[in-house]
Amino acid sequence: MKIPSIPFATFALVSFVTTSLFGSVSVAVASPVNELVDRDTTSTQNKSPGCQSLLGCNRAAEVVLCNDKPYTINPSKQYLRTYMDDIVRQCQRNIGGLNTVCGQNFDTDGYNVIMRQCV
Repeated sequence: MKIPSIPFATFALVSFVTTSLFGSVSVAVASPVNELVDRDTTSTQNKSPGCQSLLGCNRAAEVVLCNDKPYTINPSKQYLRTYMDDIVRQCQRNIGGLNTVCGQNFDTDGYNVIMRQCV
């Protein structure tokens, strides 16, 4: 499965990956994290194979769900939010006095969540 056509670093086989090449975003990312669960129009159901933005661009942040399986998946919003919370908690860093976050979290069921700067 091909990750969206953006430059990225070589990934180790670990659950959490950070890379500045995705483009870090301000930790105001809590807004997209909350919006995923709160917004009625955000659908996480019947996601086809491939990568799809879940919220579009929100405060310069984008959340992407990548389905690596050859069939549709139906993860719950609350479940995906835990992945986003983990990325914010584990992939946060301070760059020039600004708290930023950028990362990718892999699920054993064959999908992953990417939080990055809008491209």
